[in-house]
Amino acid sequence: MEKKKKRCMCCIEEGRRLNGIYLVTLSNRDGDQLEIMAARELYQPVLKDRLSLIVGLAADYSETMDILYQIIDDAEAAGMRGRLRAFIEKQEGI
Repeated sequence: MEKKKKRCMCCIEEGRRLNGIYLVTLSNRDGDQLEIMAARELYQPVLKDRLSLIVGLAADYSETMDILYQIIDDAEAAGMRGRLRAFIEKQEGI
């Protein structure tokens, strides 16, 4: 599974099209913490330039929701309920 994720990340960095892949990213919008976006949206230059840290990669929308629920559970267990962005930044050392 990790090998597939690394391959997908390489494809994203190289600008190749990835249909059916969803990303969970830190949001760049005021008031939002995370965003879900289809990887194919990265071919719009405006969105690719605004791309923040990718915190999850999923093969379908259902798997994307599983990733979000896991982040929520992990943040709550760490005493950071409702502060998902801060939790991820702490985990990543940002």
